[in-house]
Amino acid sequence: MPPLKAAPPSIPVSAKSQSPRSFLYTTLAQTHLGERAALIISTLISFGRLSARELAQKSRLPVSVVKTSLVSLVQLQCVLYWKADTATYYCFHEEGLDKLLYSGDIVSMIEGKYNDGVSAEIVQNVLSMGHLRVGDYLSTGDKKLQIEIQKKFSTLFQDGYLIPLRSIHFSPINDVWLRTMKIAKDSLPFSATISETKRLAEATKIAKDKLLELLETPKAMEVFVSHNALGKVINPDLPLTFNLARFQKSLRTESLVSFATARVGSLTSQVYKAILSHLEKLSPDIQHPFQKIPGLLTDPDDLRHFTYSREEKETAKWLTFNANDVMKQLPKTIDLRKSIVSAPISGKRPRVKEGKQAKRVKTEYGAAMPPATPQSEPYNLSENDDDEECVSQNGYVDTTVLVSASLVQSHLKLMSSNSVPFLLETTPGNFVIPFNKLTASLKQFTYDALLQGTLTENPASLRILRCIREFRLVEEKQLCAAALIKEKDFRSCVVPLMRLNIIEVQEVPRSVDRSAARAVYLYRFKSELTMELISNSLMYNIGQLLEGIQDMKRNNAILLDKANRDDVKGKEEELLLASELSELKNLQSSEVNSIALANRVRSLFDVLHVF
Repeated sequence: MPPLKAAPPSIPVSAKSQSPRSFLYTTLAQTHLGERAALIISTLISFGRLSARELAQKSRLPVSVVKTSLVSLVQLQCVLYWKADTATYYCFHEEGLDKLLYSGDIVSMIEGKYNDGVSAEIVQNVLSMGHLRVGDYLSTGDKKLQIEIQKKFSTLFQDGYLIPLRSIHFSPINDVWLRTMKIAKDSLPFSATISETKRLAEATKIAKDKLLELLETPKAMEVFVSHNALGKVINPDLPLTFNLARFQKSLRTESLVSFATARVGSLTSQVYKAILSHLEKLSPDIQHPFQKIPGLLTDPDDLRHFTYSREEKETAKWLTFNANDVMKQLPKTIDLRKSIVSAPISGKRPRVKEGKQAKRVKTEYGAAMPPATPQSEPYNLSENDDDEECVSQNGYVDTTVLVSASLVQSHLKLMSSNSVPFLLETTPGNFVIPFNKLTASLKQFTYDALLQGTLTENPASLRILRCIREFRLVEEKQLCAAALIKEKDFRSCVVPLMRLNIIEVQEVPRSVDRSAARAVYLYRFKSELTMELISNSLMYNIGQLLEGIQDMKRNNAILLDKANRDDVKGKEEELLLASELSELKNLQSSEVNSIALANRVRSLFDVLHVF
């Protein structure tokens, strides 16, 4: 009798309890890729870079199983590898699992944007396989649709959603940077006239330029080849993968449009949406490659220079627009008439000018009464208002024009003069979008909204937090005076903020014996730590929702297996009991609600962590 094989080891509890990041990605890998892939992912998150043999020892899986699983994980870009002198090492890569997390939204966004199912099917296949060649995809489809499919591939590539796959996409960017830096340093020989500091700075500059050159997407001339019938088509032997950074720009557009709706109104936000959609492809990526390299931007001067260079790129010529450019991008159904009031409407009595005293008129009853002031004419919105209606050449008002350049210009001025910098007017009539400053305002607005919903029982706590944020470091008495709170009520308002680890307390002793009774307490707010804290909480909540869906399916596995049988599909009402049908309906409803809630939590996570 052959010996019984041992059951594959299950995912340890520590994989889900060591950090919210490990919990989310382990659960996500278990949902989409299975137990073994989740065990390998959790091991790499726990121990970092490992070889295949070390990974087998840590995960207690056979080496052959580990190598087979790594092939699929590398293909999906969930794991990256680096060939060293002694062995090949593997490390965890978030982007591959992020594509699985966003996969449903990606497919629905592509289908809605291009209004066809072919493009959505192409992207869905790319996401499920990690990457594919155009020739392989055409060989499995109908020959009549090959021309249309090739056009869809070209459109997706030109819009930036599909990019050519290269070997650098499978390598950790930190290792690529270290190798590039080493080559740059070796290319600069030692010299007695050049100091080591200057040599290192010059090598860093060369390495940065080389790294950006390696990560740059190939140009269209390197991707397209000639075709007799279609002209220029994508090389059928070129592997393509999905560009997650391009999709994150679409997510940023949706968040900024919602933000503009809350601050400046729905009509102005529609104008803003047209601007963002037009500049979405050309705008800089949300996360720069230098931000992914640990230790590269730790110096304050380097960080300041990097931030300035990113803000300078936002004012590039191809990102500048005016009212006429926006009019071309607006939908034809939008109606901007009477959306801008050019002068305030006031019902107050006009003030008497100084130096002109009102004459008093004696009545027949002997009482002296001031003369009746003539009523001011009501303000007519259509009079002398070029922003609402366009006047034709013969003098008649044309009320059929829904959009005019002056109306669009007024909306652009409204967004540029807002306290939130939705637009920045570089020169008169020309505008740009300051993405860096705008995303910072979006994060703060979202964070305050979350706290306002959390601290409903203590509304004064949010007022205290705003004062601490303004003063940066403030004592209790000064904070009470600024927040207009009595000292006896201050502690009850500040305790919820301390319990949630939102603010920090610093004790400053006022006596030699450091007596706590005579100490002064200072309060501080650090946005980076609080953003990281709430991002971890959101990651854990998403993992909990995904785990709840899997537990629900596991507890009802018998019923789901019965409903998924080929002889039962389509005949559920005939072959299943009424109680089983009711249970299936409840399971489906619970799954839909959990997925919808996970998407809402994930949208908050995108604003606070990704953007």
